[in-house]
Parts: sequence; C-alpha cells; structure tokens
Amino acid sequence: MILLRTFSQQVTRMSPLPNILTLLKLHRSTNGLTKEELELIASRASVVTFDADSHLHSIENPFTDLLLITSGAARIWIPGADDLPHTVQMIGRSSQFGLLALFRDDQAPVNVDITQNVTGLTIKRQDAIELLNQVPRWHRNLLSAFGMRLHQAFTPKRVGHRPRLIAILHASEEYRCLSSTLIRRLRSLGEDVTAISDNETTLATVDRSISLLDKHEQLRNPNEIRSEASAWNTVERCFLDVRLNTNTEYLSEVLQDADAVYCCFDSTLSRETEHLLSELSECYPTVRNKISLVRILRNTQQVAEPLNNLHSICRGDFKIHWDGFGQSRHTTRESGIERIVRHLRGSCIGFALGGGAARGMAHLGVLSVLDEEGIPIDFLSGTSAGALTGVPYAAGYDSAWLIETFARDLKPNKRYGFLPYGDAWYMIGKFRRGGWDEMLRSHLSNWTLEQLIIPFTSVTADLVTAEQVHRSRGDAANAILESINLPGVSQPICRDGMALVDGGILNNVPADVLVNQGATFIVAVDVAAKIGHSFVGNTPATPSKEMNIPSMFQTLGRVRAAQDRNIRKMGAADADLTIEPDVSSFQLTDFQNASAIAHQGVIATRKVLPQLRSFLKQLDPELFPYA
Repeated sequence: MILLRTFSQQVTRMSPLPNILTLLKLHRSTNGLTKEELELIASRASVVTFDADSHLHSIENPFTDLLLITSGAARIWIPGADDLPHTVQMIGRSSQFGLLALFRDDQAPVNVDITQNVTGLTIKRQDAIELLNQVPRWHRNLLSAFGMRLHQAFTPKRVGHRPRLIAILHASEEYRCLSSTLIRRLRSLGEDVTAISDNETTLATVDRSISLLDKHEQLRNPNEIRSEASAWNTVERCFLDVRLNTNTEYLSEVLQDADAVYCCFDSTLSRETEHLLSELSECYPTVRNKISLVRILRNTQQVAEPLNNLHSICRGDFKIHWDGFGQSRHTTRESGIERIVRHLRGSCIGFALGGGAARGMAHLGVLSVLDEEGIPIDFLSGTSAGALTGVPYAAGYDSAWLIETFARDLKPNKRYGFLPYGDAWYMIGKFRRGGWDEMLRSHLSNWTLEQLIIPFTSVTADLVTAEQVHRSRGDAANAILESINLPGVSQPICRDGMALVDGGILNNVPADVLVNQGATFIVAVDVAAKIGHSFVGNTPATPSKEMNIPSMFQTLGRVRAAQDRNIRKMGAADADLTIEPDVSSFQLTDFQNASAIAHQGVIATRKVLPQLRSFLKQLDPELFPYA
C-alpha cells in the first residue's frame, strides 16, 4: 500500500500529484504485470476524482468508461419495492466499475453514488477493450475480482466496507496503546498489517513499518514516506498512527488518502479535540466523511460527555470504558475495542426491537441471552416498547437489572386493583399525568442518544406528514416518549412542526433502519408475530349466541395487536434472522409480569441460537469462529 493524495482543488497541496503509473500500481488488478504492461495501460489512462455525495452512474446518465478505483468508496444500489434505495454492494479501493459494460451495448440497470471521495483512473471504452486483449493477465485479474464481487452480491449476507488505510489520531499519549491493541487483534485474525507512525511502540507491533520521524525527530516529507510504502500495494491493512496536535497542514496531507480516520480522546480533551478537528476539516473538508470519534470513558462515567459540534464533522462514534463500568458486558474496555474491530472488518451486527407494549419486555430476555453467549451488538433500533427497553440497554444498564426495574416502576398502585381493568387505567394515567417522563429521567437523566454506548435509532410517526421519524440524536427520554406515545390514549407530542405518536403505526419492527446505520447482519425481535386465535374467551368455533362482548380497553388492545402483527412485515423485511417470542398469553398492560415475559424472550433466543451462530460464522469466520 502507498499513501496517496486526493486531487481536490479545495486543499492546499504541499507537493506534486502522484503520476498515473504510481496510481496504477496501487490497483490490485495490476499484480504480476511486467513493467512494459504497466506502462502500456498507463499510456491509455487518465486520473479522475469524484466528490462524496456525487453520482457516478445511472440509466439516465451512464458512465461508459472503465474506472479503476485507487481510493475512496461508492455504493451500488437499485430502487426497492417501496422506491427507497436498496444497496446491492459497496465498492472501494482496488475495485472497478464498467468492466461488464465493455462486453455489452446496454448499460447496467443500477445506480452508483460516491460515499467517500474517489480517486482513480479511467480508460476509454475502446481502449480498455484493446488492452484486455493485449494484456491477458490484467484481463484475468479483473475478471477474478469481478467474479468475487458477484459472489458477494448474491450471497445472503451483506458485505461491509473494509478500510485498508486506517488513520488513528491521538489527542493524548495515555491511550496510544489503542493502535497497538487493534493491530495485534487484526493480526490474530490472520490479517497482514503494516504501520506508519511517529511512535516506536506502534512501529514495533508489526513486521513492516515506516517512521514518520527522521533521525532528528522531525516529521519527514510525505513523498519520502510514499516512496518507501510503494512496496505495500498487496497488504490488507496499513495503520497511520499519529498525534492529533501534529501540524494541521501536514495532517491534511497525510490523511487525504485514508479510508477511515479514528480520533481518540477522553472528556478532559473534548474542547481541544473539537478545535483541532474543526481546524482540520476546514483545511481538508472531505475528511468529515471519514472521521469516527473514539471516546475514552474513565472511572464512573456510564455514558459519554455531551459534545457541542463534533458530531457535525464525524460519521461514527465509539465509546471505550477504559476502566470498566457496572455489570453490563458492553461497558468494558474489551467490548469497546471489539466494536471498532468489527467496524474495521465490515462485520457489524444490528438488532431491531419491535413494538408490543408490555410484551416488549421479552426484548430484555433476548438481550440477556446475547450477553450470556457473547453475541455482540453494534447497532440498535426500536419502535415503541423496543425503544423503551432498548435505549436504557444502549446506555449500559444490565438486562437483568432492567427487568427488575421495569417490573417495579410499572407496577400499578394498590388502588388500581379495585378498579375493573385497573392496569389499563394505570397506564392511561401514566401517559396523561407525565409519569413516563419522570420515570425515564430517573434513570436516563438528560442524556442524549449520542452519549449512549451503543448507537440507537428510535422510530416514531409524524401525523403532519404521515411519515416515519428516525431519531439517532437528541434527548434520549424524549425519543422514547415519542415512540411509545399511543394514539387515542395520549395526545400527540407537538414539536418542531411535527405531531408525534407511536412509531408502531408505520414501522413496528425497524430492521430497515439498521441498513442505513451500517449493520451488515440484522436480527429482528418481533413480539407481535404470535397472536392467539382467542379474544375475551371467543374462538373461531364459538357460537354467536355464546360470544362475549369485549370492553373498550380490550378492543383497543386487540386492534393494536392485530395492527402490529401485520405492519411488522414492512420494516422487518431487511432482517437476516427473526426471533419471535411467544408472548400471546400476556396482556399489553402486563408490565408487572416483566420477568415472566422476559423469560419467553430467553426461550425464543435459545431456540434460534445455533442458527444465529451459524450465520455469524458465515459473515466472518475468523471473527466469529463458532462451532
């Protein structure tokens, strides 16, 4: 691998651009070619760049040449059944686009959008056809890579983007060992890793390395480093490990070709880090599409500190409990580091938690089994009861503790026991007197979704536009309150031009939300899937004269259950696996039976556990080596 630079005119360059031959050698399709063959291909190629969020190809505006990508990433997609984009595949460094079109007159019926600034080489269609005949090894290399892409596109698993050049910026030397830890972990998974660093410990972690410093401890010229790294074009990973307070112009120079940038800091350096990253993004605007935050939490920090504007210049946010915290398996140093490893491997796991009122307590049973079995969670989404249980879990609360807490906090007062349908009246009162807000803030305070350990997206419905609203930022308690806000029981929550009610009326099992979050394997937990054929004692065989007349509360509950059961099919279509706890014997207001309901989640998860392990092993056999 070799360090490259983008050709964006927005960045002040410190040295000449790499030539075509240098770029060509970076592309894996040229492995094994002779000098003469490389020069022949280079003579027909031109350097090209595409900015992030631009369009490369569509039926209306086709790209007709052959593109060899040397840095950046793009998304290939087709319109789904609901006219929303359905991602077919991500392509990046050493990929190509246009090869298939060389052999046919019509254009590929797909769309290609640039997700990270792309630098590459284009070869005119007729020139490319001639070169494929003149350089058979190049032809074979391209076809071999294309065949692998087809295999990935038509296998049931999604294939996440695996960045090759990974930059880690350190705001403090105290956590510099993170780079070495990540490198050792990737090497233990069989990866070939190299390093470029200003730190001797990091350099000593790999077999092949380059120091950023000369013998006088001064930063070396980037072109010298590129020249030394030119022999690394076949390695899987290269880590660029450097201090964040390095000269901004120098950083922008060496980061321009990074596929992913991770910035590591703790709460004591938040302001300084924000200033330095803002300065870097002004010097090199497209770095915003690459930066992920790695926030170090110390001692008694359960969630991360709130940030001002950093989320506007980053795309990811990882938290590491450096000293560990509480009983949750998600609040350890190891779990935080492993979440970054899965991100680097393109093997992120998402769980979508469906709505179902008290029946949603089964989610906590599902999550408890995942904890016991070490099944990781990288993203969570939830509707209604899924948000109610998922947000506190994402904040680092242990599932067993949550089961006890919900049963205690949602147990009706004794006076409701003397009323017909007292538990239903209790829930109505909790909505109308603001009891939910008080209960939630006693545990979540004023935390935001951005502060949570596991990224969470809640789903609510806006009656103004009749559309879904997805919350991944903002007040965590408010996100829950919006998502559980039952129409007819409570008034819509009106804010920011929206009238918000329970998201279950539009998307009860939001697995589709996780696709856009970056999950490569998605599990849906559907507590509305199983519904008994019995209602207030009535069955399909009950004679008309013997049928019982349901109350208003019973009717509303059954209508909601029937609605949830059918709407679930929409959002859950993107799930690779669905867990369906049988909670049909419980009422929608049975929160005091949280433990028994959660046990049904345990039973359902244990049942599918072998299948789940098998799927994860297919996704990444090295990372998930389950028997």
